[in-house]
Amino acid sequence: MKQLPDASQTCLELCIQVGKELYKRFDRRLGALGLTPVQAQVLAALADTEGLSMRDLGERLCCVDSNVTAIVGRMVEAGWVERHPDPQDARVRRVRITPQGRGLLAAATEAPRCCPELAALLSPREWADLRRLIGKIRSRLQAEP
Repeated sequence: MKQLPDASQTCLELCIQVGKELYKRFDRRLGALGLTPVQAQVLAALADTEGLSMRDLGERLCCVDSNVTAIVGRMVEAGWVERHPDPQDARVRRVRITPQGRGLLAAATEAPRCCPELAALLSPREWADLRRLIGKIRSRLQAEP
């Protein structure tokens, strides 16, 4: 069955609207923890790595180097991340999440604490379907140049 030409546009508009609403709610919850959304993104980017170079972190955040340096600097002062010289290249600084940062990330992203009202909106099956569909869209978008 062929989709109507405007169906994807309508879905795109809905995704943008939902994204904005989720961002506002997430921002409020993060603020209560003393985090900004960008700082939460840094922690999430570092969580499953042995550390990232400042350049790699900037690419993941779509952020210029000077902004990454400032963000990471504040996070180092807070004790959430650490900077270390790269063992392969002393000119490169690698950023690693600290145990304190991991705890903060867990508190920020733990679904029942983060967004309890969202859990009740859909059934477990609907959440699984939504996750699968969003994952499919993301994979295809990432595969395109």
